[in-house]
Amino acid sequence: MEKNWICLVCGASVTGADKPAACPVCGAGAAALRTAEPAADTPESAHTGAPQGADTVWVCSICGWKGEGETPPERCPICGAGAGAFAPEAKPEAKEPEAEPAQGADTVWVCSVCGWKGGGETPPERCPICGAGAGAFAPEAQPEVKEPEAEPAQKRWRCTICNMVFEGEAPPDPCPVCGAGAAAFVEEAAETDEAREDTDEAFVIIGCGAAGCEAAKTIRRRNARASVTLLCGEGELPYNRPALSDVLAGEMTYDQALLDTEAGFAGAEIQIVYDKAAAVDRAQKRVSLAGGGELFYDKLLLATGANAFCPIPQKEGGLPVRTLRTKADAEEIDRLIGGSRTAAVLGGGILGIEAALAMRARGLEVTVIERSGRILSIQGDPAASQRLQEHLEGLGIRVLVDSGVEDTDGAGVLLRGGAHLDADFLLVCTGVRSELTLARGCGLVVNRGVLVDETMRTSDPDIYAAGDCAEFGGRVAGLWSAALAQGRTAGLAMAGAQAEYSPIVPATALEDGEFKLFSAGAVGAKEHKRILLDDPASRVYKALYFDDDKLCGAVFLTDVSGAAAAMDAIEKAMARDMAMLLLL
Repeated sequence: MEKNWICLVCGASVTGADKPAACPVCGAGAAALRTAEPAADTPESAHTGAPQGADTVWVCSICGWKGEGETPPERCPICGAGAGAFAPEAKPEAKEPEAEPAQGADTVWVCSVCGWKGGGETPPERCPICGAGAGAFAPEAQPEVKEPEAEPAQKRWRCTICNMVFEGEAPPDPCPVCGAGAAAFVEEAAETDEAREDTDEAFVIIGCGAAGCEAAKTIRRRNARASVTLLCGEGELPYNRPALSDVLAGEMTYDQALLDTEAGFAGAEIQIVYDKAAAVDRAQKRVSLAGGGELFYDKLLLATGANAFCPIPQKEGGLPVRTLRTKADAEEIDRLIGGSRTAAVLGGGILGIEAALAMRARGLEVTVIERSGRILSIQGDPAASQRLQEHLEGLGIRVLVDSGVEDTDGAGVLLRGGAHLDADFLLVCTGVRSELTLARGCGLVVNRGVLVDETMRTSDPDIYAAGDCAEFGGRVAGLWSAALAQGRTAGLAMAGAQAEYSPIVPATALEDGEFKLFSAGAVGAKEHKRILLDDPASRVYKALYFDDDKLCGAVFLTDVSGAAAAMDAIEKAMARDMAMLLLL
């Protein structure tokens, strides 16, 4: 069968059944000859000159040159190949155009020629810089929106003296509650949601001191759905009682002494009620309020605290006699300081000492009166008491031991033994007594405090007690640190978690200028063995007390850097050989 062979080089046509060995016109080899009949996979228009459209692109298969037209050129202008060497350029697969994102009035358009930018709903018709048309513009790429990275959890620092926990990269220095230095802090593990149980229970807490606040926040952390109500009988937001002396000294404001703000309690969904509880009806599970309202509870916590004990009566028109227990007390004492020259403080414990220092810092002549043979007789050993007395006297504070107040008159106080001490007012710091009115009124079992078990539960299974009103193991702790621990235990138990209270090691910290004191545990008892380091040159004093060769107490003066380690060792009743390292 005869075939028509076309030379791809010169375009000549040769007829024959077999492919010629060479083109008879230009001499091109057999590889340059192609049959004019279309291949099965070649478009019928290829090599035949069939019209393809005016904008068809023809590709030379010899040199790759491209040209447009309805038919291929008769000869390639580059390599001279004939029309048969051309084929239409393959068209890319048609795709649905992607929808352009809607552009708003504030879209920024970028000129791809000169980089000029302009805003608007559509691109400008012409770039004002380089003159490029609208097609040269594209919307400015928007930065990728990233989810904000979660802030790293703040470290939690627990003061080993007062048991208060603070958050931050470093512990506060000093502790805002007890005044201990940074060395008294240990890092606390982050809290978990273990034992979490969300219920619709109603929790009512009477009292908003350390125990009440800690219980409320603990309950909320364990139960997101329950109602938590905190009664603040003083009509004030919860505040730090130990810091009242700092407020009097002008070293802290009342706002800085707050345990939390209105916003903080609202954010935790803890309702604050500024009213006093008048009575508790255990049968109806109802708390009657002094203002006339009432609250119903599923679980109730009594955190009513204690009242200042004042053995010296206030005489009508006589010398002002005050105690320091509440914000209202501090405000009244602040007023008295402003109009006074002299003051007497009855009680040489830590509260009396701190109050005396505060009033001396305000310019008053101050006398401390202590009935025992030394100041700080419970919190310190004899050496610490003596050093502290020397420090106070160096500041101009007079200290009277083995003394007391028999009476007052308009000009001052009558001391035990008959001497008279001039004073413009008397501040009494002789301890506290548990507030038990509500507990007695509703029939709970009480002694010196409301009797509680290790979960802080009272004789009523739905009523708990914590803080200065609670008695555990025959003792009312009367410590801020113990109130925090008891409040937390009560909150956990009320919310259904397993919790048991362990008595807190009592500790005291006092820092005033160069004088630094740390004391913890049982100190000063004659039956305990004492091992000490006393360096008069540096005034560093360290005393360790042992009961049956187990560490039970410690007193540090000047160098208190080992406070946290000492607390840990006392809690563990560390053996003497290991505890001796605390003296280094």
